Amino acid sequence: MNRAYRAIVIVAATAIVLAGCDPLGLLPLDAEARVAAFLSELNADDIDYGALRDNFSPDANDYGSMNTAAYWSATTVFNPATEAPFAVSGLTAGGSISYGSAEIYTGTLTSTTYPGGVEVQFAFVEDDDLQNNMLIRAIVPDFGVTASDPLDNVIIR
Repeated sequence: MNRAYRAIVIVAATAIVLAGCDPLGLLPLDAEARVAAFLSELNADDIDYGALRDNFSPDANDYGSMNTAAYWSATTVFNPATEAPFAVSGLTAGGSISYGSAEIYTGTLTSTTYPGGVEVQFAFVEDDDLQNNMLIRAIVPDFGVTASDPLDNVIIR
């Protein structure tokens, strides 16, 4: 009985320590947590481009090349070499774009070029493999460019 009690205490203590953290990346992320994970990777000193790409839906048009430094350097807005650090504040559900069945969230992106912030919209889709896990399908910053289709401003899709 004493051994069983110790085992239960050890398991419970381990569960308490691990509560709220996901060392294996197995828990679903909502939109806010996904943006935080994306920015954390993008702002890292030694970027793991594979982990950065993991924040995106495999349906994203550029998914195949998102795991390279060359891809992110070419995006200009999200070039970690020239634009970091990045932050997104005020992320809320809703936005002016429509992107299929994606859920749209709008926030303010700040970076080296945009220290005062620029509106950015994220299109999120649910991960096919993990329920309630949101993945980025597209990122649409608003640079004040009038376009017949707001998606003409898509940086990543």
